Amino acid sequence: MRTLSSRFSSVCTVLAVALLVGPVAAQLQWGGTPPSLGGAADVRALFGAPPTVSMEPVDVGSYLAEDAQAGKDVPFRFGATLPVDLGTEAGAWTTLPGGDRVWRLRIASNGAYSLGLLFSAYRLPQGAALWVYNDDLSSVLGAYDDRNVKEDGEFAIEPVPGSAVTLEYFEPAAVAGLGALRVGAVVHDYRDLYTLIDKSGGGTEAAGACENDINCPVGAPWQVHKRAVTLLIIGGGLCTGSLVNNTANDGTQYYMAANHCGGLSNAIFRFNYEKSGCGSGTAPTNHTMQGSTQMAASSSLDFRLVKITSPIPVSYAPYFLGWNHSGIAPPSTLTIHHPEGDVKKISFDDNPPTKSGSQWHIGQWDDGVTEPGSSGCPLLDNTGHFLGQLYGGAATCSFPFDDFYGRFDSAWNSVKQWLDPLGTGAMSLEGFDPSGGTAQPPVISSLTPPSVVAFQPAQVTLSGSHFSGATVVSVGGVNLSTPDGFQVVSDASITLTPPAVTTLGSKNVTVTTAAGTSNAVPLVYTETLPPKMVVPALVQGGQTLTWDYGGGSSDSAFLLIALSPSTFTYQGATILTNFIILNVQALPANGLGSFGITIPTGLSFVTVWSEIVDLQDGTGAVMGATNIASTLIPF
Repeated sequence: MRTLSSRFSSVCTVLAVALLVGPVAAQLQWGGTPPSLGGAADVRALFGAPPTVSMEPVDVGSYLAEDAQAGKDVPFRFGATLPVDLGTEAGAWTTLPGGDRVWRLRIASNGAYSLGLLFSAYRLPQGAALWVYNDDLSSVLGAYDDRNVKEDGEFAIEPVPGSAVTLEYFEPAAVAGLGALRVGAVVHDYRDLYTLIDKSGGGTEAAGACENDINCPVGAPWQVHKRAVTLLIIGGGLCTGSLVNNTANDGTQYYMAANHCGGLSNAIFRFNYEKSGCGSGTAPTNHTMQGSTQMAASSSLDFRLVKITSPIPVSYAPYFLGWNHSGIAPPSTLTIHHPEGDVKKISFDDNPPTKSGSQWHIGQWDDGVTEPGSSGCPLLDNTGHFLGQLYGGAATCSFPFDDFYGRFDSAWNSVKQWLDPLGTGAMSLEGFDPSGGTAQPPVISSLTPPSVVAFQPAQVTLSGSHFSGATVVSVGGVNLSTPDGFQVVSDASITLTPPAVTTLGSKNVTVTTAAGTSNAVPLVYTETLPPKMVVPALVQGGQTLTWDYGGGSSDSAFLLIALSPSTFTYQGATILTNFIILNVQALPANGLGSFGITIPTGLSFVTVWSEIVDLQDGTGAVMGATNIASTLIPF
């Protein structure tokens, strides 16, 4: 038997040439959901490309020209709402083993930065599930199920980045035919919704330079009140609104907005959309709720009171604004808002507002202003009581004058049955904080486990206090957001999946909530020794076969393959007999590597076995070998 060194120096080219065809690529794994993207290989093989429906071209220039003439008395438009009528007859069904079935439809709109979906019919039976994802799978939303069904039968899915999305609906055999899905409109994003942030973030549709991020020092006294304010996504438009309290102090999810923003039955409410710092940090986009029921509205008074349909998660840390309907002007006011769909801002008027019919008139803003997209934002008095919602006005950064808010005292008779259900007759009410008004910066007391390997690190649990409402968990400067990066289990516990790192060693972990950022605790990334490897059990002609692996920092990874699973032992490692070397890679500082090939088509199938052998940098000593995995491929 030849030595391992001689085996490493000889390469059998016949099999290698047959396999080394096509570019290197990565294979995405989705844990079995949606069905076409995960699960057993024989199930995935049932799916072909879904049918595609293409939208008519959007004349972006015309939309932008119209937008340039719009004021604050209409929503800030980011997308063209394109009416359609697409049900399950438009897509394709695939029947799975056992009788369950999957329906898929791809919707494309050339030039869109993202696509939103408005469902005119959404009725899912128990056990059914819906996902929506873009072509490159960088965004997979869902599953949505029967718990998302509303009385009005409508539904909306927030814009998904990209110019095409695929709908995938799973229906168990036991409830076949009982579901109903119909897309009534597609929102073509022509402004790039997900870059509508200030200029430091590279956005091209930024709010004015005079605006203040809510987490700048001027916003420090209003960190509780800000939790009531959300961005509103209504079809292709953006507005602002806020949660308001009622005299029962029971957390009923009442929400005030401007009537001119349109009906909110299918609206998306985005909470905590704010940068973690003052002009810096990231802003989560996934703290969203969908759907509401209207309580009262008036076009002349320009208000709309609704109740958000589903329970707001505790992790969103909602707050319900107190109010004052006395009609007495306070000495000063402020507003918290999302100008042009930007992250949360705060503006101040240091003087009393004046009355103008049924509206409050802000003569001049002293710090910050409002802009299109601020419509419906709350006007607060100097003690934080809700006084009304933004109707419109002329104010800009260069002309900070003449904004108008619908007066809450004028609307009171229309809303008092909901906001004063106890019939107290109160002129004012304090806010309600479901967290008990004890919002304090989070504290991390421990981290378990204290270290993880770089390749496929284990889940980590943070223990401590005041974790409710966490918006960001940072690991070594990489900001994670919910729900994929971390989960708030309770006020005292967070679980997270550590991100990939480029170097090993200690990385600081922190938690950020509306109340501040925690102390830092170290998480240590170690070498993946013995090495580990992941490779699929089955690939087909035309597909990519990818090996992902981890080993020692700066070591060399040898990818061995063989046509037999027989092995021998060398320096304590189990090595395939009669192997060939398919690839050699000098591992980087984090010890992570990947190699992929495209499998030829039109060939018969054969099983190959593979492993990674790790040789120490400098000495060539064998540091270990991975599991030996089998893959069925054409050959």
